[in-house]
Amino acid sequence: MDGNWSRCLPAYRAVLTELAEVEGVIMRGERIVVPVSLRPAAVELAHEGHQGMSKTKHLLRSKLWWPGMDSEVEKFCRECYDCQLVSAPSRPPPMTSTKMPDKPWDHVACDLLGPLPNGESVLVIIDYYSRYFEVAFLRSTVASKVVQAVETVFCRWGVPLSIRTDNGPQFISQEF
Repeated sequence: MDGNWSRCLPAYRAVLTELAEVEGVIMRGERIVVPVSLRPAAVELAHEGHQGMSKTKHLLRSKLWWPGMDSEVEKFCRECYDCQLVSAPSRPPPMTSTKMPDKPWDHVACDLLGPLPNGESVLVIIDYYSRYFEVAFLRSTVASKVVQAVETVFCRWGVPLSIRTDNGPQFISQEF
């Protein structure tokens, strides 16, 4: 009111050319600047009916303004017990099926499990054609040990055309 913006928050100073006083009410353009004490009530009223975060923000933005309004609405909506009950959890992407190989040990999957309570890890190699699996227990999961175990299985069944892994550090190493 007195033109001394040094006492105001930086968020108000950033929009000082848009602020005006109309009949005792501070306005930012055509929107009312809500005082701190009334903000929780404004959010609660806008959220009435539990329409979600986007609609609540849209409703508030159309008539009101205050610094950090979006983050306050997001926090309120995330903490709303009724919204949590009815909101649908995000669905995982659909699984994609793998084409059936023409013969055994053409395409295999490989993964590590562990460490187990005894300190060992389990290397599992599964044939996509037969679903037959080979298991190797490893004391160490460094790439050289994994390569030795994989070579042993491949000596028995042949080298596959492709190996699918989870891109763990052992499987993306130069040695593997």
